[in-house]
Amino acid sequence: MILAQAKKFSDIAPTVNQTIAPKIGIDLKISELLTNGGINLIDLIFFFIGLVFLVNILLAAYEFISCGGDPKKVQAASTRLINGIVGVLIALASFIIIRVVTEILGIKDII
Repeated sequence: MILAQAKKFSDIAPTVNQTIAPKIGIDLKISELLTNGGINLIDLIFFFIGLVFLVNILLAAYEFISCGGDPKKVQAASTRLINGIVGVLIALASFIIIRVVTEILGIKDII
């Protein structure tokens, strides 16, 4: 029974790299590891946040249409609409802040 073989690591390193992680390079970004390199992770997150608030605004508009003049339903729909607009503005502001901070710190290429 052979427990170990005396080979240099440099002899087996290319085969280990090709068999274990053939598509992961040393210079990959974090977002490329998580999304297979096609999409920027921060853009994807903010896309879904914007989509949620857009649906919220559309539901508020539907509530306005279907309220039938009931003051409580009008108030609930206007509150939902204001919350949706504020949510979009907060998401947009945070997106801009993250872009500016990553640009200033020089980590835009990492994320």
